[in-house]
Amino acid sequence: MTNQEVIKKIKNREKSSSKYTYGKTLLVCGKPGMMGAAILASRACFRIGAGLVVLSCDQTQHILIHEAIPEVMCIDRNIDLEGLDKYAAIGFGCGAGKDESTLNALQYIFNNYKGSLVLDADGLTLLAENPGISENHKCKLILTPHVGEAARLLNISREKVEEDREKAFQDELAKFNNQGFNVDDVLNKNLNTEAKIKSLQRQKVLSTLNEIDICWM
Repeated sequence: MTNQEVIKKIKNREKSSSKYTYGKTLLVCGKPGMMGAAILASRACFRIGAGLVVLSCDQTQHILIHEAIPEVMCIDRNIDLEGLDKYAAIGFGCGAGKDESTLNALQYIFNNYKGSLVLDADGLTLLAENPGISENHKCKLILTPHVGEAARLLNISREKVEEDREKAFQDELAKFNNQGFNVDDVLNKNLNTEAKIKSLQRQKVLSTLNEIDICWM
């Protein structure tokens, strides 16, 4: 996307507004030894305009987060994620790990959340290893795989993806479309220039549920 397109999506800050005016984001990110990913994800949320960021992580890591980013609210990963509809978006997976509690959290979100879910890193690996967890999804799913993660999602070698990224990308779309996700619009950063232009021309505001967006990193 161009700088102009990004700027159009960022809301102006009104004088009479507060943090609650600009959306609440939930991040399920980070584990002991991987909290840098959670910190980077939290900062990114604030940079793009989120009014309030809630981070779900191991309770032993809350002090570390508050020292790095005092404005982030922390909740315990092991507590049920209730009231998901209050979040405008959920980011899942950056340094989150692949243990049972993290898998259960992802399953719960798939079953109960109706907004936009961004899956990255360990979230993509959990989806690749447990494809059935998305069967009852209610969200708009946004995937952000690099080549290795795309290979795991498609159950093929990394070399096969590198051989023809555009075909692998289309195969990935077809796979998730067959699983019940409605593919409305996709921006693939690894397509050639002509394909990128066509993709940008197709872009529109995604306003319905049960959609998937894939952005290769």
